Amino acid sequence: MPDKKPLFSIAATTYNHGDYIKATLKSVLEQTIQDFELILVDDGSTDNTKEEVLSIKDERIKYFYQAPTGLPACARNRSIERTCGRYIALLDGDDIWSQEKLERSLGVFKENPETDILCHDVNVTNEKANSKRRVRFGPYPKDLYSKLLWEGYCFGISMSVLKKEVFFKYNFWFDEDKRLFAVEDYEFFLRLAKSQKFNFYYLPEALAEHVVSEKGAILNNVDRNAKNLLYLFDTHIKKHNYDTPDKKERIAKRRSSLIRSIALLYNYRRNYSKSRLWFIKAIKEYPFNINNYLGAILSSLKIRVGTI
Repeated sequence: MPDKKPLFSIAATTYNHGDYIKATLKSVLEQTIQDFELILVDDGSTDNTKEEVLSIKDERIKYFYQAPTGLPACARNRSIERTCGRYIALLDGDDIWSQEKLERSLGVFKENPETDILCHDVNVTNEKANSKRRVRFGPYPKDLYSKLLWEGYCFGISMSVLKKEVFFKYNFWFDEDKRLFAVEDYEFFLRLAKSQKFNFYYLPEALAEHVVSEKGAILNNVDRNAKNLLYLFDTHIKKHNYDTPDKKERIAKRRSSLIRSIALLYNYRRNYSKSRLWFIKAIKEYPFNINNYLGAILSSLKIRVGTI
């Protein structure tokens, strides 16, 4: 007799999350819904991640170590490929779920059976600054693609739950192109929204917590991420023929906003010289936003204004 398939498959990835992984897994094991499997793909960790994972004895946790690819998309796809649940909840190895995460998600799918993809809010904490703020991703408009392209990313990996059909029927996967490192999730949801094949649901509850780490992919590779973020935006502009005279100003505004976000990351890291240079780039891209000038001045004065 075949094994009963779990209701939820948790597709988790990790890389050098030894300081966080046990708390992450504990938050899954303490869910009010226990009908799940957890597929954890380790993308070549060199710290004590493996030992921390294997110290937890639960047959629902399936741990797979692979040679390092340096691509979160690759590890995420390998994790999803091994799942067999009805719903797939994505998870990064340094995030924490509230106990009701799966229960609240299941409630959405039951009450709104047309829903294919849901996302909820997250609390972002900074241990060094002893601060916490809530990141709200919604509400989602009917034209979600335009919101994503022109206003910015409004999803989160550890906050997203998808029906298995998104991957296994419609063949949507994370793009493993190296030029999309650290923005592969943004690209994934852009592509989902553009396809108009799916119904998105925003759940206005903070059911997860993310701790800002200086070792994270975003803060640790700012220049590379900046290049990849601009590449992603420019690719969509060209692919969908938005590079027209009537959209010239809108494109410049958006590119300037993306560049400013990089300047703020450098400012957050107290790399004021690079922050100032990126603010100047933002001014050159679109010289009519006073925030770019203020940022350049404050970075020149070595005043920290960036947040994450």
